[in-house]
Amino acid sequence: MIMSSMTANLSIAAKACVPLYTAHRLLSLVDFILLLVVVLFQLDVCESHAYLSRPLTRNALMVPENGLCSWNPDAPIPCNGNPHSMNVEEPVTGCGIIQGNDPKNPTVFGSGKLGFANTGYKTTYTQGELVEMTVTIGTFHGGIFEFRIQDVGDNADPNGALWDESPLLIVESFSPVCDKYVDQGHTTGCGRENCLQDKTCANIPLQPYGAFESYSQDLIVKLPNDLSCTHCVLQWRYRTANSCWPDWTHCDASEKFWNCADLEIIPTNEIVTNTPIESPVPFPWTEDCLCQYQTGCIVDSDCCSGQICSDLGAEHMSVRLCLENPTFYTEDITTSCKKTVTSPTISYNDGQCTSDSDCCNPSAKCELDGFCRFPDNCSEYISPVSEAPLPSPTEIPTVTTTKCPSNSCYANIVDPNSWYASILDRWCQADCSSRAENCLSGCREESNGQEASPARQLRGDSDLTQWSLMAAVYETVWVLSTLIFGTH
Repeated sequence: MIMSSMTANLSIAAKACVPLYTAHRLLSLVDFILLLVVVLFQLDVCESHAYLSRPLTRNALMVPENGLCSWNPDAPIPCNGNPHSMNVEEPVTGCGIIQGNDPKNPTVFGSGKLGFANTGYKTTYTQGELVEMTVTIGTFHGGIFEFRIQDVGDNADPNGALWDESPLLIVESFSPVCDKYVDQGHTTGCGRENCLQDKTCANIPLQPYGAFESYSQDLIVKLPNDLSCTHCVLQWRYRTANSCWPDWTHCDASEKFWNCADLEIIPTNEIVTNTPIESPVPFPWTEDCLCQYQTGCIVDSDCCSGQICSDLGAEHMSVRLCLENPTFYTEDITTSCKKTVTSPTISYNDGQCTSDSDCCNPSAKCELDGFCRFPDNCSEYISPVSEAPLPSPTEIPTVTTTKCPSNSCYANIVDPNSWYASILDRWCQADCSSRAENCLSGCREESNGQEASPARQLRGDSDLTQWSLMAAVYETVWVLSTLIFGTH
């Protein structure tokens, strides 16, 4: 029984890539031989570790799939393919170094090719924003993920001596969640980490199970409400537990990993909401950028203004696509402006805009039916379109209904009252004949014995929960990808 228990514990350690020594206990000769045997049979497990892949960290820039590096060794940003192994802390900056410090491995600080001084790459967020982050895991070691942030001003790198005194950021949520614990007999589960009570960390098991077999974890991390900066550095630290017997919670004896990501945090008072404009300005949508729902973007700057490059399309289309920047439809800052018809939080209060300045997103336009929209193609915004005249204060804007034009076309979808119905109708209208499998001639309202009316553009419900809103966005991506690319 003792031998069996010991072998089981050693197997856990080997699967978690524990070293053949530990800092807090000495192995007997028998223990050592058993551990050596187990490790020899499971060496294939110990290949790589983990890294913060969203937002892009300095070491993630060398991942070929992100499209920012080249396999040419003389390229400004060289590809490497090993962002997982930054398991040595560089003391001057607090960013990571690949173990062994092979001169062929690009460095992420100072004048290194992955350093900010060379790449200038950073991700933009808003003060106090809830940021979606992703950790990509190569090998499970148990333990926790922590986040800190530092305003570096005009410097290229953070001050490594300040990290320990910097407060931990709040981890609002993470998924998957570890629900199996070692002290309950789940030998590949999690130790009980105290930081989970304070919401200052996320944890992972010693070995993947269930949803963890995706080898990634998505997190929502809260940026400080009082921090804005032109250049901040986010530190991700992974404190493993694979050498922390017997409770398998993180400890100093176990391996650690460090990543740094460069950010710009815009103060909330610089976000454009319902500020009037005195004269028309050209809209920065051109044929050189990707419009809403177009795929193939890599970074936000690939998309036209008011959009971000989102991962939401990757689940169904294996590509990223441009979607409206959620900053412009967050409920707490859009109380006095009108959200676009494609915003997942649109409500009945977002109708009856009278000018472009009424739109929350400064790149949207107020159209004649009283709703804010983006164009179907980028060329529509090369020249500004004149705004609708403002009604007098006593007038109530009216909408004139018209019979269905002869060349009308609409999408054949199950729920015509969905908030995305207008998007799909416009997609059908652009080329009805070639899209006959998914589109029907005529007007949706006439097919129900009603006159055509722009009122059907009022989509959504103001009291939808955050999760149901996200489900609606995913549903939209699924419908669009199905229409464009066929059945998956």
